[in-house]
Amino acid sequence: MIDALLATLEREGEADVARVLAEGRAQAAAVAAESEARIVARKRAALGSREAEGRVSLERQHANARRAARGRVLAARAALLERLFAALRECLPGVAATPAYRETLAGDVMRAVRFAGGRPAVLRCAASLASALARVVKTNGKLRIEAVPDIAAGYRLVTTDGVLEVDATLEGALERLRPRIALAALTAFENAGARSP
Repeated sequence: MIDALLATLEREGEADVARVLAEGRAQAAAVAAESEARIVARKRAALGSREAEGRVSLERQHANARRAARGRVLAARAALLERLFAALRECLPGVAATPAYRETLAGDVMRAVRFAGGRPAVLRCAASLASALARVVKTNGKLRIEAVPDIAAGYRLVTTDGVLEVDATLEGALERLRPRIALAALTAFENAGARSP
């Protein structure tokens, strides 16, 4: 009977041990699975964060590259326009020497003189225009002609009291027309580039 009791206790003990072991293994498996799931989730989160950082960095690099390229295009356009306007400024004395310009000179000067309203004035002009302007205003005693080196083509009428200045220089006209000329030049340049293979 003791042997049977001992055998029963032993079997029950072994069953308890097996059950406890099974529960322990199940709990360990659950903990391991939960840990593995956490690790996978953390890896995904870290990977997602790195991917997002990478996308932001790549977008920033693309934006910087686009901005740098745009800056180079704008600098090239500015250099092109500067060369164009330098070439145009060099042509101005030749324009002032043309018969067409000289034919309109008298009418232009008389319009400028009317702005002075009878006040004494000085016609500051390019040296090449001094004699032509002298012929135009020879009868007007309130005008004095002064050749100045800073005017390449055309003239400025300045009242002696400094109240009025009429800029009729070709340089001034070029600067006033600069935005329109620049737009037309850039449009023509881009159209020429679009047509070339």
